[in-house]
Amino acid sequence: MEPRNYIQRQPQPNSEEITFLVSRIPSNISIRIFVLISLLLLVFIITLFAIKYPDSYKGSVTIVADNPSISLVANHQGPVVILKKDHDDVKKGDIVAYIENEASFQEMLALEKTMLNFNADTDFASFYHSLPKIVHVGEINNNYFTFLNALQQYVLFSKNDLYDKQQKLLDNLASKQEKQLHLQKDRVKLINKNDKLGYNKLTRDSLLRDSQIISQQQFEDTEQNYLSALQYNNTTKQEIHKLDQEILSTKNKSTEARILKTEKEEKLISDLYNSYNDLVNKIRAWKRAFLIIAPVGGKVQFLSFLKNNQYINHQDPIFAIVPASNKVNGQMLISDFGLGKIKQSQDVLIRLNNFPHEEYGVIKAKVIKVSFLGNTVKTVNGDEKKYMVDLAITAAGGTILSDGVVGEGEILTDNKRLYERVLEKVILNF
Repeated sequence: MEPRNYIQRQPQPNSEEITFLVSRIPSNISIRIFVLISLLLLVFIITLFAIKYPDSYKGSVTIVADNPSISLVANHQGPVVILKKDHDDVKKGDIVAYIENEASFQEMLALEKTMLNFNADTDFASFYHSLPKIVHVGEINNNYFTFLNALQQYVLFSKNDLYDKQQKLLDNLASKQEKQLHLQKDRVKLINKNDKLGYNKLTRDSLLRDSQIISQQQFEDTEQNYLSALQYNNTTKQEIHKLDQEILSTKNKSTEARILKTEKEEKLISDLYNSYNDLVNKIRAWKRAFLIIAPVGGKVQFLSFLKNNQYINHQDPIFAIVPASNKVNGQMLISDFGLGKIKQSQDVLIRLNNFPHEEYGVIKAKVIKVSFLGNTVKTVNGDEKKYMVDLAITAAGGTILSDGVVGEGEILTDNKRLYERVLEKVILNF
């Protein structure tokens, strides 16, 4: 028990010393300490409410261009003739190079230009005479001369005008036959009057014969004349009928000539345009095979060290066209964690792999839209469901952006105060 009492009595001198020291502290110092502690506490509380910073969600970003650079490949093998230099400006449709072949490059271009001027309003005769009769267009020779022959046939058909001449002759013949028919019908009218008079004379002579005023021989002569007149009348009517048939036949032949002309003209036109389309298609196929044409305007970039007459293989990439002015945007893939907090117009910070942000700075962007459905993609951690976010680049930070550059994006969502984050941590720990 003795040691215990000693231990209990041991702190008493210390307590008395502390009490003595405290009692000796001036009251103004204690007030200052209290005020200082209160100020620190107040600053801490204000800081908890004043300081706020946003949540962020990260994901992979790929820079994409509205008009990305386009690689040009050789569609045929052979020696290449280069017409544009590296970094030359080109317009859409300019020929960058061509591959040598059997057809003459200059003649093919001139032939294409000539064919593009051909249309339904063209003076076919003048166009035919303007075409060359000796060409060097390789495998297109047959198509060219097929078109040339079809054009010649149509020009000759239009120039000779055989069917029109035949129709004109037939129409003139029908007109003459109709005039002759009109005269024959007038003659029949006269013959009918003569027959009526002959019949009256025959009737009178019959009465005179019965009265024995005239002889039987005289009566028979009158009767014979009357029958001859009737026979002539019938013959004339037969001639009129035959003439009607001839007029109808002549008009039918005229109609047939007109129909034959239309059919012949349509066939010649059809052959002409078919041969023209075949020729134009062959020229276009030749251009696709042997010409390397800029599909858009921009600058030429060589994809390898090239020289004139260097042999290249089929499908070798040899040039690229980089658009002169090109707007770039971003495409971001994020997980579904916190997806509901990502909204349109939120700020995004992009750090590119090829341009360290410590040196070049970050690229600023804004969210344009978020996909409704996710897509499963392969990652280093296996298959993951990702959502696409379209970004609009607002500031590149001095970095020259190009299509296909990748990096990491950080989407800044709604700001939270410091006390809210502290409470979240406390609640999560409990």
